[in-house]
Amino acid sequence: QPIPPANRWAVVVGIQDYAGDTHPTYGGRGDVIAVQTALLRSGWRRDHIRTLVDGQASGQAIRNAMSWLAARSSPRTFSLFHFSGHVCIASRGPCAAGHTYLWSQDNQFLSESTVGSVLRRVHGRAWFDFAGCEAGALDAGLSSPKRLVTGSSQASETAYEQPEWRESVWSGLVWDQGFLQGKAGAKPNKATIGQMVAYGKAQAPRVTANQAAGPQHPYVAGGDPKQSLYAPRP
Repeated sequence: QPIPPANRWAVVVGIQDYAGDTHPTYGGRGDVIAVQTALLRSGWRRDHIRTLVDGQASGQAIRNAMSWLAARSSPRTFSLFHFSGHVCIASRGPCAAGHTYLWSQDNQFLSESTVGSVLRRVHGRAWFDFAGCEAGALDAGLSSPKRLVTGSSQASETAYEQPEWRESVWSGLVWDQGFLQGKAGAKPNKATIGQMVAYGKAQAPRVTANQAAGPQHPYVAGGDPKQSLYAPRP
């Protein structure tokens, strides 16, 4: 049975303008717009969607939002955590070696083990979606039959953005083209999560085939492919 709106909760993080000298992204804000639009069109309650954009997405705010999501979950809920922004590894950024980190707007770093320790407290069904380089490494014991983990690229790969889309390649394919434009399903706003993810996974290597660092191959693990964003109203 579809999970009703009262039992659906989401945290959507998108960072485009970083503090200090950290270079911006092209698609952080656009990704948030696509994800939030998809949720609202599917019947999710606006007051159950917590968005953190640019300066709202400090390291502490992201931690707090993940804890907020976990606290509202139960065996009967569906929870979404989406992050779009930089991901840091020591060879390509000012973060410590040995881990992969979500890179917050205020240049704090949340390791995959920290992210995992909080998001593993999310009960019920969940989708954890990461749009950033090396995103596959963020699955630190998160994926399970009830928890889908998706990343825009494998743990050792670069992920890309499309400036003309004003979105990341991954979010643009999965959320905008796949769901909102209807390319992953029979018609707009009706694709299952499995169809959305399959479309993005198939298209991303083609879209990024000519990139100097090589194409990105999205990471997908766990979850129920028949799960839907659709949240019927009682």
